[in-house]
Amino acid sequence: CGQCIYICPHHAKSAVVDHLADANRFRYTIALPAPSLYGQFHHLTDPAPVIRGLYGLGFDAVYEVARGAEAVTRLTQQYDMTLSELMGEEGSFLNITDTIQRRIRTRFPNLTGNILPILPPVEVAARLAKQDFCRKTGCRPEEVGTVFLSPCPAKSTASRDPLGFDKSEVDIVVSI
Repeated sequence: CGQCIYICPHHAKSAVVDHLADANRFRYTIALPAPSLYGQFHHLTDPAPVIRGLYGLGFDAVYEVARGAEAVTRLTQQYDMTLSELMGEEGSFLNITDTIQRRIRTRFPNLTGNILPILPPVEVAARLAKQDFCRKTGCRPEEVGTVFLSPCPAKSTASRDPLGFDKSEVDIVVSI
């Protein structure tokens, strides 16, 4: 939405996103649509036309970020169950957004031990998408570019300068 950029009195954030044409540097491209992409189309009851449109733009595959979010939810639930077993009581980790995690890691590094060691949903989706695509096609991972269709300018920062993991699997971030 860009509100973080607009309201920050210190101008700490800026919208740095890529262009769709940047995907041309890869032999193959995978679109990673955020769930909010579908909300841009009024009265959309089936995502199939949007997905067909992404293929029509030249993407070789479409892998929804929602699938990464589902995997993160399952992992979070496993952590909650493990914590309950270890502590003998009900516990719960918060699955907070990567933007908030970045804030904690940069401003309050002593609290990073309280963050679940799980990648953000878009990272999980990008990794799973590349693995799946390479397995199906026999191509090498470096030939494949993942293009995140992002509703949030802050997400581009997370892929350009990841915190908590070494390298982002998101190659390009295009603002929607």
